[in-house]
Amino acid sequence: WSPAALSVDEKQAFTWVGSNGQPSASVRPQVNKKRRRLVAALVTGGVVLGGLGTGGAVLAHILQGPSTMHRSAKHASASNISQPTSPPQPKKTIQPSPTPKPSPTPSHTGVVVGSTNQAVNSSTSFANPLDGNGSLLINLPSGNFVAFESACTHEGVRVYYDAGSHKIVCPRHNALFDPAQGAAVLQGPPDRALPSVPVHINSDGTVTVG
Repeated sequence: WSPAALSVDEKQAFTWVGSNGQPSASVRPQVNKKRRRLVAALVTGGVVLGGLGTGGAVLAHILQGPSTMHRSAKHASASNISQPTSPPQPKKTIQPSPTPKPSPTPSHTGVVVGSTNQAVNSSTSFANPLDGNGSLLINLPSGNFVAFESACTHEGVRVYYDAGSHKIVCPRHNALFDPAQGAAVLQGPPDRALPSVPVHINSDGTVTVG
């Protein structure tokens, strides 16, 4: 503290006289009294500190001890610490649902009775979907497909395709029919050709009727 922070009475108590820098004897008792009162106020933390102005406030803060300064510094340090931020979470990419493929439209009409995979110079049996009668699907040596009902026109005996002779044979009387000529009679007793069954060869490899 300095005399600048004292009141008028206090300043008068500290008025210096003489050239040797010592207070006069008339004011020394007052000076000692002022000092004792000031010291007593500082020790007890009384209201006298308030009268010291700015210097008194600083001195009072120092007298409060290091604990108060430590708490203030700790509070300032804590306020300056930035709070950690959570890292940004990556956005989940939503995969679009696959578009269902429509079922392929069949490239044929009618009832499937065979396939183009059938061996050349062979026959297979099927039921004619138009009337339910038994029939033969024949892949001729030329690679052409033909079909005929398999009941002989003589007595209705079931006929078969002979790959060796390339003919349709009736086992009852050894009658012969030529499939390359519309199942015409080559050898009787039948007098009529076998009924023809119209077939369709489709791009998807199926053979259909109807």
